[in-house]
Amino acid sequence: MSFLDNLFGKKNKHNPKYAKAHNKRAIAFIAKENFDEAIAECTQAIKLNPNYAEAYTNRGLAYAKKNEFDRAIADVAKAIELNPRQIEAHFNKAMIHEKAGQPQEAMVEYNNFIKFAAGQNPMAIERAKARIKALEQEKS
Repeated sequence: MSFLDNLFGKKNKHNPKYAKAHNKRAIAFIAKENFDEAIAECTQAIKLNPNYAEAYTNRGLAYAKKNEFDRAIADVAKAIELNPRQIEAHFNKAMIHEKAGQPQEAMVEYNNFIKFAAGQNPMAIERAKARIKALEQEKS
């Protein structure tokens, strides 16, 4: 039995109450840079709870780490559709667009992040503003 199986339990694999456990496993797999396993865990969480925005956000992040930008953007877009105020999804979507060479789309999402994150995460807001400024300078 793996460390993650011990931590979250194998029996949770098909229980609809455990979508969050699959998402937590996914976060652990992302931290270990095991992106395929992270994607599988997020997919299981989404099967158990199709409206689980955070699982879409995390799966999008895992896809982005594999340079699968179209899939990554689709997942974070779905997360935003499900929960427009999920600030992590906006920030991740901006970073994915930037990494995919789509600076205009990245600036839109950084601005959305700033709008929704007001008063919540000052350091991330400053980082988003810095990225917008850098993208604007690259454009000119």
